Amino acid sequence: MPRTARLWVDGLAYHVLNRGNRRQQIFSRPADYESCLTTMADGLEKVPIRLLSFTLMPNHFHMVFWPNQACEISAYMRWFMNAHIRRHHRFHELWGTGHLYQGRYKAFPIQTGVHLLTVLRYVEANAYRAALVARAEAWPWSSLSRHAAADRRYLLSTGPITRPANWLSMVNEPLPQPVRDALRNSAQRQVGFGDPAWIRSLGCREETPVVDVRAGAPTGTLNRDTQG
Repeated sequence: MPRTARLWVDGLAYHVLNRGNRRQQIFSRPADYESCLTTMADGLEKVPIRLLSFTLMPNHFHMVFWPNQACEISAYMRWFMNAHIRRHHRFHELWGTGHLYQGRYKAFPIQTGVHLLTVLRYVEANAYRAALVARAEAWPWSSLSRHAAADRRYLLSTGPITRPANWLSMVNEPLPQPVRDALRNSAQRQVGFGDPAWIRSLGCREETPVVDVRAGAPTGTLNRDTQG
């Protein structure tokens, strides 16, 4: 079965995610999460790229990037994935035991504005949605509560839109099911998440669900003149 081609467009934010092989657990103790955050920080020094949000879950991760050039994501993820797998196997003495991740990471572009805020909200609510914590901000391995690695190297950059003042409340409010389904569709097919006209402007040929993310969605302030 042919692999789904990724859609790369310079200047757009991207949601990047990957899961453990056969959904196996990747992070089983705090040291595993800390090692991953350190590897993320190391990667940002090797391949500078703007990271807007992240969540590390027991068997998968989410990251949201805002690159100047889309090729920055490939360069960063290539370094990060290789380094994290090597460090994980060495730490757990698992050499020769098989794949850690299910395969290639998935990535899809996001329209700036309410759609980007929706993705950030989705990512930072992951642990709460999975009932791992009573409040999203109680999960210690996401950008909602954690902005730096253990050695205090800062991980996050300012994005094209500012989160609203009531962001914590918004993250702890469930997203409508059609919005969650549309996000999962974008991840599975690696097609853009945005308005239909914007998706068509990217040259996407695959059908994508049309959902209204504005109903009850957060509003933010654009930090630059962009409608990407």
